[in-house]
Amino acid sequence: MARNYSAAEKELQKSLEKQPDNKAIKKKLIICYSQSGNAVEAFKLFYELISDDISFITNTDPAQDDCPCPELVILIENSISSEKASFQQYMMLGMLWLYCDAKRSLENFRKVRLKGGNDKRIDDVLEKIESYINKNNVTSFANKV
Repeated sequence: MARNYSAAEKELQKSLEKQPDNKAIKKKLIICYSQSGNAVEAFKLFYELISDDISFITNTDPAQDDCPCPELVILIENSISSEKASFQQYMMLGMLWLYCDAKRSLENFRKVRLKGGNDKRIDDVLEKIESYINKNNVTSFANKV
């Protein structure tokens, strides 16, 4: 089901019902939800996952793990202009960038905050990503892809 996000989403949802604590399923389902436009469910799982273990996402190796995030963020970024980008687009970019580049993720979640994201979880996400970056001396995206 590689890159067939809607079919994968259905299968992963079934798997998550059977294994609700499975981080790998949640990690993949976030990507599927992001591609089906289900930002609410994507963010719910994203928040659960990084609250439990942010490194489960940040330790993704896009090449080795066959992670589509580098391709997906480029598609999203190329489809929007910065002055017209929506809250939801920045939210999706923030989530997807965390798989590849914590600093770019942080930039996008800051834009979510500026676009009026009043959900307290946004502040928690910003804090968790900033803490991760500072604790791990994160440098750049170029090192992962």
